[in-house]
Amino acid sequence: MAVAAVTWLAIGAGSFLYGGALWEHWLPCLAAILLASSAGVILTKTETWPRLGRLPAITLGLLLGAAAGQWIPVPAPVLERLSPVRAELHETLSSFWVRPGPAAMSVSPAESLRWTLTLAGVVGVFLVARLTLRREPERVWRGAVPLLVLGGFQALVGLAQVFVAGQPLATGTYVNRNHFAGLLEMALPFAVMGGVAALKGRRSRRLTVRRALAASGLFAMGALMLAAIIQSLSRAGFSFALASLALMGAVALAGPAGSAGWKRRAPVAGLGVAAAAAFLFLPTDPLIYRFGALAATEEISADTRVQVWEDTLKLIEDYPAAGVGLGGYTATIHRYQTAAPMQTIGMAHNDYMQLAAELGLPAFAALLLLAGWCLRCAVKAAADAEPRRRYLGLACLGALAALALHSLVDFNLYLPANAAALAWVAGLATILPSLPAPRPHRARRLPVPPPVFEAEPLPPR
Repeated sequence: MAVAAVTWLAIGAGSFLYGGALWEHWLPCLAAILLASSAGVILTKTETWPRLGRLPAITLGLLLGAAAGQWIPVPAPVLERLSPVRAELHETLSSFWVRPGPAAMSVSPAESLRWTLTLAGVVGVFLVARLTLRREPERVWRGAVPLLVLGGFQALVGLAQVFVAGQPLATGTYVNRNHFAGLLEMALPFAVMGGVAALKGRRSRRLTVRRALAASGLFAMGALMLAAIIQSLSRAGFSFALASLALMGAVALAGPAGSAGWKRRAPVAGLGVAAAAAFLFLPTDPLIYRFGALAATEEISADTRVQVWEDTLKLIEDYPAAGVGLGGYTATIHRYQTAAPMQTIGMAHNDYMQLAAELGLPAFAALLLLAGWCLRCAVKAAADAEPRRRYLGLACLGALAALALHSLVDFNLYLPANAAALAWVAGLATILPSLPAPRPHRARRLPVPPPVFEAEPLPPR
């Protein structure tokens, strides 16, 4: 599908350009995503469009509306009612040159506009993923191919940095090791479950050479991704990647609908045991050292993170309804900063708290509802009776869970490329339960030749 291809070319380009961390790098990629998703929406017939459902559609509309409304100027009385601290700040600044007039609820309207456009692009990726799977319900694993390709390429680049270039750690094309590990966390479950799906097959239980080669390639790709996560020395990335594998094993052990017993679930359920063993035996000496130095590293320490979170709570208390605006955290937190006074703290290192501070509590609650709906759909897809859909649902669940856990201690969602990849996974997870049931496979029957009638012998004279 051309729309999906253009979308993933843009996401891949953003990933190679430091994850889209710089606006001048991300803007062309965002423009391509918005144009591709708009074309997909316009050119798709109404009767074939995958509907979201009333509650998710309303919640998504409220979230986009709240983000867009933050950088639009509003009258002073409205601003004072919705955000008294922001109104006080605006009145103080305005007193130096003009009388107070309309102002945006965001403390940084230009940043809020940029991040609102990025949010619209992320929603576009989500819709394109749903549309792609809806058009090809018999080939659901095609939706995972772009993420596997991107994750595999980044893993190879990261391993080359360590074993060829001699760098101390792997970061791929990212600046931060945790963001590099965050992308691989989302791709790893698809490599593992893709290998299992290739082994199980859909049409035949007999293992063919083609399926064996596909499974071997996918498992090898998963091993490369896990090795790259280890070489990144990201404690959170390594821990949550293994946690996602253990979660997939636990959900698989619960069994799909109409399961015939534990024997079919045992291979996937063994991921939990394998993940526990990997946590004990796979970490390298530098990674073990980083686990032992949680309170004293060259980056922001665990104690400092806790203090930053306390400062962020004070910020949320002052801007509970409308927030400081998307992208406004960096410009506002210095007023409340007590942690590491000699350092510049620009991010909360917790996506949930930073989003609550920037969006406001009502819009953040809408975002949590959407996240819960995506996880619920992934769990439902993981219980599908059809093997290939079940394994894809398990992969979506593992990827969503990995980044949801990682977001507790980092800011992966503020890397546009990672946020767009997560939106693609969420789109796959939410469309899987609503796909029509796959058609039963019918074995090909060779044509039966017409019967041959032998001529009766003539009676003797």
